[in-house]
Formats: sequence, C-alpha cells, structure tokens
Amino acid sequence: MSAFGGSLNRLGSVLHKSRGSNNLILRAENTAFPGEVAVDKSLRKVGSILDLFGPVDKPYISVRPFKDNSDEYVGQILYKLTQENQRRGRVWQKR
Repeated sequence: MSAFGGSLNRLGSVLHKSRGSNNLILRAENTAFPGEVAVDKSLRKVGSILDLFGPVDKPYISVRPFKDNSDEYVGQILYKLTQENQRRGRVWQKR
C-alpha cells in the first residue's frame, strides 16, 4: 500500500546497469509490460519499462531511465503503480 492509498506492484531489485544503453536490468518479480512507468520507494519516476527478456518463468526487465543518475538505483527495489494511481497522476518527477 502506498502513501496515497493505492497499491504498488513490486517489479524487482535492480541488478545492474547495461553496458552501452545504460538501461537498468531487474529480475521480474511480477508481471510488467513495455511502456509502464517504474518508480522508486518514494514514488518518483525512475524510467519506463522497455523490454522483458530471458526465461518465461522468471524474465528480466529492462528499464530505460529518465535521467543520467541511474547508478544510484543499482541494488534498490523498483515498483510500478496500479492503473488507478497512474490515472490520478500520483507520480511526480524528482527535482
């Protein structure tokens, strides 16, 4: 449950940053779809889900970060908001 009364779906912990593209790579803990927004524990936008790849039963998620400071997310858990919170605009950008 988030601070706004909606729920968060845990995407997984950031394993590393990919070489070249600098995307964040996570091991999927829940269903995710390309285009969805990944947020941190403070509900700040981190990036958008770019792709899912690897084994079907336990895929990896590639997240394209919105900012260059994506190194700070390695080791942290990322989440996606439910559709309800996305419609209400409950996500804000870190300033």
